[in-house]
Amino acid sequence: MPAPQWQGWFNGLVRALFQRYGFFDPAGVFLGDSSYLFVPDNPAYEGSVVLWFDEHHHPVDYDKLSPAERQKAHRERCYKLVSLLHLRGGAYVYAALAVVPGHAHEDSILYELVEQFVRQVGPGVLKKLILDRGFLDGPA
Repeated sequence: MPAPQWQGWFNGLVRALFQRYGFFDPAGVFLGDSSYLFVPDNPAYEGSVVLWFDEHHHPVDYDKLSPAERQKAHRERCYKLVSLLHLRGGAYVYAALAVVPGHAHEDSILYELVEQFVRQVGPGVLKKLILDRGFLDGPA
């Protein structure tokens, strides 16, 4: 199944089943998260990109690194997983997700996931949205 169809199935039918069976916790706490998904360096991975990362797997601009920092930098082929996670008790479940090229900015993708979620499940299910620091623009 192609990725867009799989994501549509999960973000549509699966989420509707969660709601039908009362799965969403009344506290309504959700997390916005973004993670890199590393794959082998093979251009056959459609939509993947190659980026530079530091030793902690944070993306970097290679041209702005010092010679010492360049020694520790490495290239990785990757995608980015942008997800809306629902906290339920001591665990979490994916409420929505998107797999996109690694260089895509997560803000607009998460915004669309949240909009689709609220349109489908209605107001009042998502009461609090906690964002990972990667969603904040500007110097760290």
